[in-house]
This record gives sequence, structure tokens and C-alpha cells, in this order.
Amino acid sequence: MIETVIFDMDGVLIDSEPIHQRVNQAFFNKLGTPVTMDFYQKNFIGLPVEQMLIYLKKEYSLSETVPSMLAECGRLLFEDFERSELVPAAGAKELLASLKEQGYNLAVGSSSSSELIRLIVRKLGLESYFDHLVSGYEVERGKPHPDLFLKIAGIFGSEPSRCAVIEDSSLGLEAAWNAGMKAVGVNNPASNQNMARAAVTVTGFAPEERALIEESIRSW
Repeated sequence: MIETVIFDMDGVLIDSEPIHQRVNQAFFNKLGTPVTMDFYQKNFIGLPVEQMLIYLKKEYSLSETVPSMLAECGRLLFEDFERSELVPAAGAKELLASLKEQGYNLAVGSSSSSELIRLIVRKLGLESYFDHLVSGYEVERGKPHPDLFLKIAGIFGSEPSRCAVIEDSSLGLEAAWNAGMKAVGVNNPASNQNMARAAVTVTGFAPEERALIEESIRSW
């Protein structure tokens, strides 16, 4: 029986990928790294920023240090989100309210920094629904490793088999699989992600899809 539901943030609670892509592509151009959109979508969506920068430094022999790049990229991203008008994904608030009412533990498990997670959740007006906001920066290995989701399970004292994950990236779904958790895949055709590890796949949180998600969680 599921007792804890973990939500990814970007692409699940908010359609924030356009902001991430805009900031990251501008940063790639500044670094002189020719990352194509196809490569970005297949390899970087859902990946912690630090791991992305480690790859770029090695692949393009960059002189900048990873910590300096991480700080600069994080600053640019935070500033963009801070000045942008943010709205939750359609139906997300209704799903959260229903799960909260049913007594599930709710958490955000995102590869973004703690500061960015808190900013976005606050601006979306979703703070009251979550018991914990947990960043991939708090664990040694990011997605697709299971560390983030296992940390959240430990915070609640839940066995992994009693946790469900709602994710939109192939890396996040792989992380849930590696953690021994069932996952709902939110399939956004624009991001071209592999949903093979999802036990259930939806395209969003319309009423009929919310019903499918809740029914699946109750049955797991």
C-alpha cells in the first residue's frame, strides 16, 4: 500500500522546461559549447546541473571550474524564475489537494537546488501541500541513481515499495525504478522522454488522468 507520493517539480508541477532551456542554452553559448536541442533533451533533462557541467567541462576541455560554473548558472536560473510569472501545471493543485485529503505523505524530489525549489513552490502557492522539499544537491548521486528518492522514503520512514513517484523525465523514471518504487510518467511529447519505466503514463492532470493516477496509487 502506498503511503508516500513524491513529485518531481520541473515538468510535473510546472511547465518550467522552457525557462531551463533558455537559461542553459544562453549559458552554453557563453561557454562556447555547441549543445544541440536534441542532445539536451535526450541527455540533460532531469539531470542535476552539476552533472551536466561536469560532462561539459570534460567534453569541451573548459578552463572554468565546475563550482564557478555551477554558481553562475544557478544565479542566472534563480534570477529568471524570480522575475517570471509562474503558474502550476493545470490540475496539479487539485491532485495535490485530493492526495493530501486522503492522508498521503507528499514531498517534492527535484534535481534543482533547495533555494530554487523553495522559490518555485512558494510562487506556485503549493507550500501547504508538501511535508518536505528535497533537492538532488542533498545526496551524493543524482538521477538516474535512486539516492534522492530513497532519502525521501527515509525521511518519512516509508519502505520504497510504499512510495510512488510522479516524474516526466526518463532519468527520473529510471531513478524511481532503481529505488524500487512505482512511477507515474507525465509524458510531454515536446521533451521526447522515454516512458518505459513508468507503470502508468499520462499526458497531464486533466480530471480523467487525475482519477487514473489516484486509482493506480491506491492499487499499488
